[in-house]
Amino acid sequence: MSENFKYDLTESMLPFLDRQLAHLLLESAAKNGSTDAGRIDAQVLEGTLLISAISAAGGDVAKAEAAKKDAEAKAASGDDSVRAKFAYDSGDYSKALELLSSVSTPQAAWGKLAAGIMNGDFATAMDSLQKVQEGLDAKGTDALHQLNNRAWFVHWALFVLFRVDGGVDKLCELFFQSNYMSTIQASCPWILRYLAVAALISAAANNNHHHAHRRIKELVRAVVQELYEYEDPVLSFIKALYVDYDLSEATRQLQQAQELVAGDYFVNGHTAAFVNAARLLIVELYCRVHQCVKVESLAKVVNMPEAECEKWLYSLVKDNKIDGKVDEAAKVVKLNSKRQSAYDQIIDKTKNLDQRNAQLLAQVHAKHEA
Repeated sequence: MSENFKYDLTESMLPFLDRQLAHLLLESAAKNGSTDAGRIDAQVLEGTLLISAISAAGGDVAKAEAAKKDAEAKAASGDDSVRAKFAYDSGDYSKALELLSSVSTPQAAWGKLAAGIMNGDFATAMDSLQKVQEGLDAKGTDALHQLNNRAWFVHWALFVLFRVDGGVDKLCELFFQSNYMSTIQASCPWILRYLAVAALISAAANNNHHHAHRRIKELVRAVVQELYEYEDPVLSFIKALYVDYDLSEATRQLQQAQELVAGDYFVNGHTAAFVNAARLLIVELYCRVHQCVKVESLAKVVNMPEAECEKWLYSLVKDNKIDGKVDEAAKVVKLNSKRQSAYDQIIDKTKNLDQRNAQLLAQVHAKHEA
């Protein structure tokens, strides 16, 4: 079993997922070596009508078949919503989407989102995600009810946003909103792992350096606030780089974070982009401190062969990812110094006020309900 499996989030996420989505994560966890995933999955599947999966998990097939027969009889006399639920529970996700196409209730939007995910129809799932969000953000909804539903929403969003074009940027736009950041910090701080991965990738791809760095600063602020609640190698990398300014520790944590991301159900397809983005941040910080450094030294910092590092640095300069130049003859890299404008300094200082107010409001509501 991988050392990083101790950071597996499956069990933390299960309370925020329906049984079918939970089954996806548990299957992945079992493949990665979890000794408990199979047992938990068998329990989860008992509430579904997935006969083949129940059989494979060693469940009571006869009981499941009887339950499916009863559900089918009820669905025959029910409306489209009832028939869609039967189709979904039975694993016929295309049929469920077809039946829900004429239903416009908030519950149907969640159903379409789940069926789209399970069917691999991420275009439909993305559309449904937007509709669910509109319902959650509607005015007049009880604040605590919104907080709970948003906690479910951010988990379901992970299934979609890491699998569609532009989804990483969309995730950042969504999760950095004060109401969603407050939800994450109050109910599910482990989601910061995914926001960190998305924010680093987005920052590396964003040519607006000030905007990208403001997002990184927001991320660092949130990570520091929640480290007492949750920490893993991805967040430890952020802390080492931007809080402790310990480049050796950042490099060590990045090696562990790379393995963690590669084994994570949601972000494993973004491993290379994440590592490249993390190395870029190390280079920026290192060069900002030293101004002029040898490629040989920098290659050791980012844990790359010297020749590969030199080519990579040249491509970063060419693509304007870093503001500087590589002297191939002297084998050094120089970064131009930059000063933050007064406008950007003001934005940085005031950006978090709405988020803090939302957090305080959520805490007051939670204490009131308790």
